[in-house]
Amino acid sequence: MDWFQDRYMDPAEGVPHDSAEGGYQYVNGGPFDAREVLATEFGAVHPDAWIEEAAARIERDGTVWVPQSDY
Repeated sequence: MDWFQDRYMDPAEGVPHDSAEGGYQYVNGGPFDAREVLATEFGAVHPDAWIEEAAARIERDGTVWVPQSDY
C-alpha cells in the first residue's frame, strides 16, 4: 500500500479538470486501477490474496488513480 500511495494519487489532488472537455485531463497518464497496477508490479512475488487486500484498502479512498508527478 505504501508503495502505491507514494507513486499514485487521486486525480482531485492535482489533475487539471475541464468540464467542457469531459472532466479530468490526464496529462501525466491514467487513469489507473489499483488492482491492475499492484498485480503488474507484485503479481509474480506476492499471493493474489495480498494484492486483493491491498487494493481493497486503497480503494477505500477512491477507485481512479494518476501518477504522482515525481514518478
